[in-house]
Amino acid sequence: MSNSLFPHDYLAAESTVLPLRQDIYSRVDGYALPMNIYAPAVKNENARCAVLCIHGGSWVSALKKDAPWREDWMRHNAKQLASLGFYAFEITYRSIGRDDEPPTGVTLTDVVSDVCAAMAYIKAALMPEFGFEKIAVIGDSAGAHLALCLALAEDESLHPHAVVACNPVSDCVTNARWHGRLPSVEAQKSVSPRHMAKKTKTKILLLHGTADEVIPYTDSEALFAALEGKGCAVALRPVKDARHAFILYGYNPDLAVVSRCMDEAIAFIKNAIM
Repeated sequence: MSNSLFPHDYLAAESTVLPLRQDIYSRVDGYALPMNIYAPAVKNENARCAVLCIHGGSWVSALKKDAPWREDWMRHNAKQLASLGFYAFEITYRSIGRDDEPPTGVTLTDVVSDVCAAMAYIKAALMPEFGFEKIAVIGDSAGAHLALCLALAEDESLHPHAVVACNPVSDCVTNARWHGRLPSVEAQKSVSPRHMAKKTKTKILLLHGTADEVIPYTDSEALFAALEGKGCAVALRPVKDARHAFILYGYNPDLAVVSRCMDEAIAFIKNAIM
């Protein structure tokens, strides 16, 4: 058992917290996009809130037409949230494909539309079914980018109440790795949280490792400045000496760091929905 603020026996939750069911939240271009639904393991005040978990992987390690969904990127985080009484939803989205693979025809704009469809499904179908009142989103890396895109979407009905963005991709223009198969600078800006920055009612927490070699900590500093400059309720918390994807159980070997960061994420969500 951890000594965290929100005690969690990771291995116990892994074996005992199971999905209530899997829904298809969207069908598009031959894809059936899945969502795992976890019901609260215990009934408490946290059941007022649902948390959408969005995985990363450079928008590549996602759903392909010829392969099953791996379901293991943020499954552990979703299970922890459910064990604490939240509704938790774990999704994937269409893969843009690797450079050495046959083209999928999917761009980052398409991926953003997928997560928008997931949020619309949650609000239209799951909120009435389960009766939760608030929605938060937690994402890692490319998933954190997608969480921020929801918070900054033109359609304000898609905005969650809170977003926890862990080591997010925030600028799809400056680094070719993050172009998301979009050919023009304007298209890249349209899905870049740093360029999308505007005032939103969504409360945002940026968590970023100071030793991140994939997405530099300075990227989140620039994003924080852009969001704060627009009047957003945003906080930036450095995770000292942490490398990329520090929030992932089973990926980060230091479970103490994962537990501490999940504690901060959960505390932020609970405060945001009060």
